[in-house]
Amino acid sequence: MIVRICIFLMVIGSACQAPVTKSSVVFFDFKQFFENEIKQLESGKIKLRKTVITGDEVTANEEVMPLWKDELSVFIANTTIKPGQYENYRIDSVKRDNGFWFLTYTATTATPDVKYIEIMFNPSKKVERITIISDKKGSMGSNDITMTYLPMKGYDIKGEIRSRIGTNRVMDIHAECY
Repeated sequence: MIVRICIFLMVIGSACQAPVTKSSVVFFDFKQFFENEIKQLESGKIKLRKTVITGDEVTANEEVMPLWKDELSVFIANTTIKPGQYENYRIDSVKRDNGFWFLTYTATTATPDVKYIEIMFNPSKKVERITIISDKKGSMGSNDITMTYLPMKGYDIKGEIRSRIGTNRVMDIHAECY
């Protein structure tokens, strides 16, 4: 267990941001990561090309000055592990032969809506990709969503929204930075 924590600390410590410790659980600071991304995207005057597919409807647009805080808010909201929920996740890290590291959060109970988060670090210890899988159930319906964020490159959000009173929808959002 101590070896696993040491490896975990090395991965996170070299990911250009300090790990946060809460009750002996070390975790990746998603909020800080995305706030830094928003600052970089805004300062770089990065544009956005977005395609949204909902059922048979396809919408495509280009944004010259995207509101990055709004664009990435869904990622911040879905990576916030609230105090008291830490024990609902198993945190693990794996290093591949090619030098890439993977840090995963896997829900161990049915309580959290976010079931799985994977952060992929490149050999330079920078975040290469973040994948989030959520499965939210409520009295009005449920949804299964997979979100992938590629720093400074874009994001994908795919999933199905099932409604008990309306129609079910499949959605696919692809956003590309340029």
